[in-house]
Amino acid sequence: MRYIHSIAWMGAMIGGVLAVKAAETVNEVVELPTVTINEVREEFPPEKWLYAAVPGFEVLSSLSERETRRVLRDFARLRQAIDAAMPGLQNDVAGAGGVLVLCGRNGDFARFLPRALASERFRLNHQMLPLGDGVAVIVDHLASRIDIDGAPSGGVSPLGEPITGSGDGSAADFGGETTAGLEVEPLRAVYKNYFRRLIRRRGGSTAPWFEEGLVRLLGAIDYNARTVTVGRIGDGFGGRSPDDFREVLNARGLMPMNDFFSHKPHGADVIWSAQAYAFVHMCLYGSGKRHQAGFARLAEEAMRRPVTDDVLRRTLGMDGKALGRELRTYLDFADYRYERFKATKGLSLPEPEPVQVRMATDAESGRLVGSVLIAADHRETGRRVMLGPVRRGQTDARLLGTLGAVEVAAGDLVQGKSWLAAAVAQGVDQSEPYLALARLQWAELDAGEGQTKRPLVELAPTIAVLESAIRQAPARAEVFAELAAMWLRCADAPPTGAIGVVNAGVLQFPQNEVLLVRAALLNARHGDPDEARELVDYGLRTVRDPLALATFRALQTLSVEVVAP
Repeated sequence: MRYIHSIAWMGAMIGGVLAVKAAETVNEVVELPTVTINEVREEFPPEKWLYAAVPGFEVLSSLSERETRRVLRDFARLRQAIDAAMPGLQNDVAGAGGVLVLCGRNGDFARFLPRALASERFRLNHQMLPLGDGVAVIVDHLASRIDIDGAPSGGVSPLGEPITGSGDGSAADFGGETTAGLEVEPLRAVYKNYFRRLIRRRGGSTAPWFEEGLVRLLGAIDYNARTVTVGRIGDGFGGRSPDDFREVLNARGLMPMNDFFSHKPHGADVIWSAQAYAFVHMCLYGSGKRHQAGFARLAEEAMRRPVTDDVLRRTLGMDGKALGRELRTYLDFADYRYERFKATKGLSLPEPEPVQVRMATDAESGRLVGSVLIAADHRETGRRVMLGPVRRGQTDARLLGTLGAVEVAAGDLVQGKSWLAAAVAQGVDQSEPYLALARLQWAELDAGEGQTKRPLVELAPTIAVLESAIRQAPARAEVFAELAAMWLRCADAPPTGAIGVVNAGVLQFPQNEVLLVRAALLNARHGDPDEARELVDYGLRTVRDPLALATFRALQTLSVEVVAP
């Protein structure tokens, strides 16, 4: 097995193809344990929403059914365009865990705004909030277009960091999705967020400039029933467009390239964002595409170490100053060739399969509305919204699993474990409840005893929960890391095949340093020595965490005994 720091999906843009394995599913018949509710609070009535599921998102909509279908059909067309331009990029996005809320009633959008943004209500038409491994995207269709005049404060940047707002109407003030004075289309922001998640799921810990540049590039994709166009600057007719990086950079200038590569984006980063787009565009489509191969090597290097002049010389053949001069020339005289994919003559791209749109169940609306409210820091209101369906007799596994995680986060471990156990007993099809329950089980077993070795018979129930989690979506590096930790804590040798499961997780998440360290330790103690050496060699080349590096060096020399992290 070879552990390669891979962004192979990017190769689809220049000739590569991806392959992704499908996870197995196992159905078991289990008995649902009794769950008791001891508190009495005001009950929230059932909410009326339309529900749909599309790759990467569960959707709640208070638009009409017709308008909801139109929005989701456009999203399906976008997915077709991405498949044509970058085959394989979307292969494993189905369980990505995002929530898309389409607001078409008065008061819906304002309800989901964080308190810090309440005063900005009429200057926003979409909001993005971190939601576990995914994101909640709330779109106000009653204000489908706004004109930026100044910028709001608060909210979350594309990289999940707080935004303070610069007041200049810049891209970062609206989640990095627009430039000053231009109309904001909220669904464009949704699509860009979708691209960002695709890149993170496929590429792992890619460099911020690489991610931002590709998101902006994909955000400018143009598609219809017959053609898909990628890499064209502006509107194709010499006109202005929201995604034309020249509009920003010709007016404000470039950052020095060495500062650009080391920059950690937050808040108002309109110049950095436009420069990332310009740099990625030049390397992929400009100058006769002569930088493509070097750019791929640079992206790989940037995942392992800071980009210095030496790195730039090895990959692109020039230092930062020379690269800056070339990029400035590219802005002035953009010599590039974009890509256009056409349907067979006389035909159109296939019509997307219709999305099933129906009334949300009480459990679905309670779970999703409650989750988004909690993400917006309305924690108690969101919790009570989730409890409403349970009090009305709903025992939906996803609802119980989400509620269990909420209670654990709030510190009620007893009630939280009860909900989680109920969800797992039903075979909930999400990985988070299994992971949360396994961590609670280990905490109870290990209370006050540190990292004491345990016999397999004691660890077996927790290991079984983690093995079930692996079969659920979305795939999570943390699940494999916890499973490795269990085997490292076990006084008995792992059975045949157990280490192979952990190694498969490393192949899926090669950038996760905790998983990589634990897999190396596990293979060194119980696995194949050659596999252990390969993992150690890979870790020494790629990890940055000092403790992880020390562990790999210790394994390499075998000079000290290392315990499970």
